[in-house]
Formats: sequence, structure tokens, C-alpha cells
Amino acid sequence: MSSLRSFVLATAILTIALTLIQGFWYLTKARPARTKPDPFGTFKVLTILNFLACWLVAGLSGGDALNGKIVGDQYFLGDHGRYTSVSFSFWLSSLIHTWVTILSFLAVFVGQFFRIFSGRVDRVSDSDKLHSRGRGTV
Repeated sequence: MSSLRSFVLATAILTIALTLIQGFWYLTKARPARTKPDPFGTFKVLTILNFLACWLVAGLSGGDALNGKIVGDQYFLGDHGRYTSVSFSFWLSSLIHTWVTILSFLAVFVGQFFRIFSGRVDRVSDSDKLHSRGRGTV
């Protein structure tokens, strides 16, 4: 399961890198006076905060359910070969939280990839373009 943790960490790093690249590109690009905000900006911020929360909870509780195991009626969180016994409800919440974190980072990564490389970042419509003598002049 350490390969899954490595995948999540690599996806998180790539997502943050793509977000920084898009932000740098956004700040250095010449743009009109009015631009449209990123419709998924809030989702990106919540995904990063969710990752930090998942990392913090896994660190404080002794691991996560994906790296853990089930032995009979006992549930264990796993962290680098060390196991911590927890209740079923905590194990289940850890499993759901970890999967939500993985899938949300994957969604943000794929969305950032397509937004950057499809040219949809800061696309200006024809109605937003300024006339050579100013907007609305005849």
C-alpha cells in the first residue's frame, strides 16, 4: 500500500505545481480589464485543505485505513508497517476520507491539465474585447 501513498503524494505535488504554473501564467499574461474567475478555484483550495487534514489526521491517529488491515473483528490503521487498533467507525471514516482525498486530487489534476493545455484559461469572448476607440463607441 506504500505505492498508493506514493501515488497520492505525487498527485498532490503535481496538482500544486500545475496550480502554481497556472497562477504564474495568469499573473504574467496581458489580459483585459475584466476577467472571469476560475470556476473551480474553491474546489482546488478545499482539495488542498482536505489533503492537509487527511495527512494530519493520519499522522496523529497512527496511519490510515488504506495501509491498514482487518484481522477478525479488529480494525487497524497502518503507517509504514506499524498498526494501530481502532474502532470500525473510525476505520471506515479514515477509509472514506482517504479515498475522497485521492479522487479529489485526481479530479483537480485532470481539470488543471485540461484547463492549461486546452487554452481555456482566461479565454476572452468577443463581447469582452475592447473596441479601438473604447467600449461602446460607434
